Amino acid sequence: MNIVLQLKIALRKVLSDQIVDNLKKTLGKIGPQKKKREIDTLYRLLFNAVQDPENSLDIGSNQTVETFKHQWTELADGQFMLSDTWFKENIGSILCDEMLLLKPEWFKGKSILDAGCGSGRWSYGLAQLGANMTCVDINEIAVNSTRDAIESFPVDKIFHLSPLEELDNVLGGEKFDMVFSYGVIHHCKSFNKAFDSVVSKVTDGGVLFLYLYGRESFSLDEDLELFKDRMYYNAITDQKERMVFLKQRAGNNPVCLNQLHDHFAPLINRRFEFEDIRSRLQEAGFGRIERTMDTTELYIRAFKGTDADAADVMLSKKGKPFWFNRYRVDIDD
Repeated sequence: MNIVLQLKIALRKVLSDQIVDNLKKTLGKIGPQKKKREIDTLYRLLFNAVQDPENSLDIGSNQTVETFKHQWTELADGQFMLSDTWFKENIGSILCDEMLLLKPEWFKGKSILDAGCGSGRWSYGLAQLGANMTCVDINEIAVNSTRDAIESFPVDKIFHLSPLEELDNVLGGEKFDMVFSYGVIHHCKSFNKAFDSVVSKVTDGGVLFLYLYGRESFSLDEDLELFKDRMYYNAITDQKERMVFLKQRAGNNPVCLNQLHDHFAPLINRRFEFEDIRSRLQEAGFGRIERTMDTTELYIRAFKGTDADAADVMLSKKGKPFWFNRYRVDIDD
């Protein structure tokens, strides 16, 4: 697809038709070098508006919600999902020994909020460890998938349909022994509101776990180039063509499609520096704020209250390889 047409399709969802038509005419009159500069500038403006931490454009937030709805409906199976036998058998040790660094016995009878439960894979692991689960997601399909995933466990189970920015509307003043949020807040319409909402649900002495995209993984320029690919992918309206796009990059390996869709589809993909997140957590009253895994992404565990007594339940860091290194997925540009 012509890059100008691709950008025009995206901008039509943000700007008036007249402005976009005038823009197209202007781009048609200038030379290729200047055109590239102007297009890159427009992409950067759109990128910044979509990734705004306070309030993403409606086009970005609505599209991201629909992206995950499609993922949990059409691409629910794959590597590191509950359809993956190895992952399902090892999910308890992945949670305890790698991501959370907490002894398995800590979880039994604890109240845990899975903030953005998705397909239910992490709720499955936490319920398997004996935790009482409250599961929240903005997508009804995700909530139903999680309900099915943990149905057999003899623990308390509560399910809510809600954006993370509005947890108070469904949970009131309820607080939890652990709030667990894996790869969700960076996709929310308002990162700031979702972050504050999620961290406020941890009880005194409780545990917060966040997985967020780290800025170390991609420079801002690399992020912008990936945003262009995401715009291209989202401009493909035919689902068969989208599958061709993914399969070409997956080497026709169907178990990779879930991860690749997750990589290319959501327009809201904010990235953060650890020190910025640590400062925010300290301001919110958290201590013992650590990166549990030495990767460029942010796996963060924190305890509510600087004097939280946690030494007897904590585990030491595990070195590489990590669970997500089991399979290698090469993503072709």
